Amino acid sequence: MVGAGQFWLGARADYALRALAELAEAPGPLTAEQIADARQIPKTFLTVILSQLGRAGLVRSRRGRIGGYVLTRAPDEIAVADVVLAVGEGPSDLPTTAEDPYQRLRGRLFGVIESVTLGDLLANNFGTT
Repeated sequence: MVGAGQFWLGARADYALRALAELAEAPGPLTAEQIADARQIPKTFLTVILSQLGRAGLVRSRRGRIGGYVLTRAPDEIAVADVVLAVGEGPSDLPTTAEDPYQRLRGRLFGVIESVTLGDLLANNFGTT
């Protein structure tokens, strides 16, 4: 992901966004191996992330010769916040009146990414490697 996001997004959210960007740009289903190779994501880690994204309803898998993963919605309909929550990196564990300024900042940033979509990231060259 873009380096600026690294100060508060963990590796799971970063990898999940990379995987979704790859799927958004693909003409058809992609295997976990194809995504991992294209986005430099450890395949074993990606498999877990794709499973989480599937449980959240953001991707689905197809079996068979032309199988792989596909998005379940258009990139403009996938909020970055949904992705972060899907991989368990949301602010749900933060108190609403956090004394720690970093926790307050993270909560505010989460509020911002609720309005940013995967489509927005792709429009700003996020998908280019």
